[in-house]
Amino acid sequence: MVLYLAQVQQQETDRSLALMPLAVQSVDRGWQITRERQRQTLPLPEQAQCHPQQLVLIEVDNAQLVTDCQDATDWILELIKTYLSLGVTPEELAHEANRLEQWKQSLTLQNQELSRRSLELEIRRDQLQALEVALKMSSPEEEEATEATED
Repeated sequence: MVLYLAQVQQQETDRSLALMPLAVQSVDRGWQITRERQRQTLPLPEQAQCHPQQLVLIEVDNAQLVTDCQDATDWILELIKTYLSLGVTPEELAHEANRLEQWKQSLTLQNQELSRRSLELEIRRDQLQALEVALKMSSPEEEEATEATED
Protein backbone atom coordinates (compact mmCIF):
# COMPACT_ATOMS: atom_id res chain seq x y z
CA MET A 1 0.00 0.00 0.00
CA VAL A 2 1.19 3.48 -0.86
CA LEU A 3 -0.15 6.60 0.83
CA TYR A 4 -0.87 9.69 -1.27
CA LEU A 5 -2.15 13.18 -0.68
CA ALA A 6 -4.61 13.73 -3.51
CA GLN A 7 -7.08 16.31 -4.73
CA VAL A 8 -10.59 15.42 -5.82
CA GLN A 9 -11.19 16.70 -9.34
CA GLN A 10 -14.26 16.77 -11.50
CA GLN A 11 -13.66 15.25 -14.91
CA GLU A 12 -14.58 17.58 -17.76
CA THR A 13 -15.83 14.80 -20.00
CA ASP A 14 -18.47 13.14 -17.84
CA ARG A 15 -18.47 15.36 -14.72
CA SER A 16 -17.49 12.35 -12.57
CA LEU A 17 -15.07 12.74 -9.67
CA ALA A 18 -11.51 11.40 -9.80
CA LEU A 19 -8.42 11.65 -7.60
CA MET A 20 -5.24 13.47 -8.65
CA PRO A 21 -2.22 12.37 -6.52
CA LEU A 22 -0.21 15.43 -5.47
CA ALA A 23 2.33 13.92 -3.05
CA VAL A 24 3.43 10.43 -2.09
CA GLN A 25 4.81 9.09 1.17
CA SER A 26 8.25 7.57 0.67
CA VAL A 27 9.68 4.50 2.35
CA ASP A 28 11.41 6.63 5.01
CA ARG A 29 8.03 8.15 5.88
CA GLY A 30 8.94 11.46 4.26
CA TRP A 31 6.88 13.00 1.49
CA GLN A 32 7.67 13.86 -2.10
CA ILE A 33 5.67 15.93 -4.55
CA THR A 34 4.56 13.81 -7.49
CA ARG A 35 5.91 15.01 -10.81
CA GLU A 36 3.43 16.55 -13.21
CA ARG A 37 4.08 13.94 -15.88
CA GLN A 38 3.59 11.10 -13.37
CA ARG A 39 0.22 12.36 -12.23
CA GLN A 40 -2.59 10.16 -13.43
CA THR A 41 -6.08 10.43 -12.11
CA LEU A 42 -7.40 7.50 -10.14
CA PRO A 43 -11.05 6.58 -9.94
CA LEU A 44 -12.79 7.66 -6.77
CA PRO A 45 -14.21 4.73 -4.79
CA GLU A 46 -18.01 4.67 -4.91
CA GLN A 47 -18.35 4.74 -1.12
CA ALA A 48 -16.20 7.90 -0.80
CA GLN A 49 -18.11 11.08 0.08
CA CYS A 50 -16.01 13.77 -1.55
CA HIS A 51 -16.44 17.06 -3.32
CA PRO A 52 -14.37 18.78 -6.05
CA GLN A 53 -11.09 20.39 -4.90
CA GLN A 54 -11.15 18.52 -1.58
CA LEU A 55 -7.78 17.23 -0.34
CA VAL A 56 -7.79 13.60 0.73
CA LEU A 57 -5.37 10.94 1.92
CA ILE A 58 -5.65 7.81 -0.17
CA GLU A 59 -4.11 4.37 0.05
CA VAL A 60 -3.36 2.75 -3.29
CA ASP A 61 -2.56 -0.92 -3.78
CA ASN A 62 -0.17 -2.48 -6.32
CA ALA A 63 -2.95 -2.65 -8.91
CA GLN A 64 -3.36 1.16 -8.62
CA LEU A 65 -6.76 0.77 -6.97
CA VAL A 66 -7.75 3.14 -4.18
CA THR A 67 -8.39 1.05 -1.09
CA ASP A 68 -9.00 3.87 1.39
CA CYS A 69 -9.96 7.54 1.05
CA GLN A 70 -10.14 9.97 3.97
CA ASP A 71 -10.47 13.72 4.27
CA ALA A 72 -7.02 15.28 4.80
CA THR A 73 -8.16 18.35 6.76
CA ASP A 74 -7.24 17.01 10.20
CA TRP A 75 -3.92 15.69 8.90
CA ILE A 76 -3.05 19.05 7.31
CA LEU A 77 -4.06 20.95 10.43
CA GLU A 78 -1.85 18.66 12.53
CA LEU A 79 1.07 19.39 10.19
CA ILE A 80 0.47 23.11 10.55
CA LYS A 81 0.19 22.83 14.33
CA THR A 82 3.28 20.66 14.66
CA TYR A 83 5.62 22.32 12.18
CA LEU A 84 4.40 25.70 11.07
CA SER A 85 2.82 27.21 14.18
CA LEU A 86 6.24 27.30 15.85
CA GLY A 87 7.52 29.63 13.16
CA VAL A 88 9.61 26.94 11.50
CA THR A 89 9.60 27.63 7.80
CA PRO A 90 10.47 25.20 5.01
CA GLU A 91 13.57 27.32 4.37
CA GLU A 92 14.70 26.87 7.98
CA LEU A 93 14.10 23.14 7.75
CA ALA A 94 16.14 22.99 4.55
CA HIS A 95 18.90 25.01 6.22
CA GLU A 96 18.92 22.63 9.20
CA ALA A 97 19.00 19.63 6.89
CA ASN A 98 21.97 21.21 5.09
CA ARG A 99 23.73 21.84 8.40
CA LEU A 100 23.10 18.25 9.43
CA GLU A 101 24.57 16.96 6.17
CA GLN A 102 27.67 19.15 6.63
CA TRP A 103 28.01 17.87 10.20
CA LYS A 104 27.81 14.26 8.97
CA GLN A 105 30.48 14.96 6.35
CA SER A 106 32.69 16.59 8.98
CA LEU A 107 32.32 13.59 11.27
CA THR A 108 33.14 11.27 8.39
CA LEU A 109 36.32 13.24 7.65
CA GLN A 110 37.29 13.22 11.33
CA ASN A 111 36.68 9.49 11.49
CA GLN A 112 38.85 8.95 8.41
CA GLU A 113 41.62 11.08 9.95
CA LEU A 114 41.45 9.11 13.21
CA SER A 115 41.59 5.85 11.28
CA ARG A 116 44.63 7.08 9.37
CA ARG A 117 46.38 8.11 12.59
CA SER A 118 45.54 4.81 14.23
CA LEU A 119 47.02 2.95 11.28
CA GLU A 120 50.17 5.10 11.45
CA LEU A 121 50.51 4.38 15.17
CA GLU A 122 50.09 0.67 14.55
CA ILE A 123 52.79 0.76 11.87
CA ARG A 124 55.14 2.67 14.21
CA ARG A 125 54.45 0.20 17.02
CA ASP A 126 55.29 -2.70 14.71
CA GLN A 127 58.48 -0.92 13.63
CA LEU A 128 59.48 -0.33 17.26
CA GLN A 129 58.81 -3.97 18.13
CA ALA A 130 60.93 -5.08 15.17
CA LEU A 131 63.70 -2.71 16.24
CA GLU A 132 63.49 -4.01 19.81
CA VAL A 133 63.81 -7.60 18.59
CA ALA A 134 66.76 -6.61 16.39
CA LEU A 135 68.47 -4.88 19.33
CA LYS A 136 67.97 -7.92 21.57
CA MET A 137 69.44 -10.15 18.89
CA SER A 138 72.45 -7.89 18.38
CA SER A 139 73.12 -7.49 22.14
CA PRO A 140 74.38 -11.09 22.70
CA GLU A 141 76.71 -10.72 19.69
CA GLU A 142 78.12 -7.51 21.16
CA GLU A 143 78.66 -9.20 24.55
CA GLU A 144 80.50 -12.06 22.86
CA ALA A 145 82.66 -9.58 20.94
CA THR A 146 83.38 -7.65 24.14
CA GLU A 147 84.34 -10.85 26.01
CA ALA A 148 86.58 -11.94 23.11
CA THR A 149 88.50 -8.65 23.14
CA GLU A 150 88.96 -8.85 26.93
CA ASP A 151 90.59 -12.28 26.69
